[in-house]
Amino acid sequence: MSPSVYFIVIRAKVVGVKAASGNTHYDVQQIKMFKGPNQDIHVIFTGGPCHAFLETNKEYLFTGRLNTDGTVHVIMCDFIQSWEALSDTQMRSLTLRYQSGCDCKVC
Repeated sequence: MSPSVYFIVIRAKVVGVKAASGNTHYDVQQIKMFKGPNQDIHVIFTGGPCHAFLETNKEYLFTGRLNTDGTVHVIMCDFIQSWEALSDTQMRSLTLRYQSGCDCKVC
């Protein structure tokens, strides 16, 4: 039995934005899935009182929830950081160390 929600960690670039019914749909170009199932994410949804505000043409590291219907939801309580604001150590850990089989995990 598969879980109803996957927790994901991805690097993606915001390429568009649409507002609808109190929610915001961000069109994204996925660069890398660090944690989660092997599928591409094209849209990220956010809304409500914990709405995440993102800039277009900017790369982010996102954590969030991937539902079984394929939708990804993020809120301000999730880790959302512009890629360029990550420290060198964070970038190296994500791009090199976790892939090298060091028994490290992205939580």
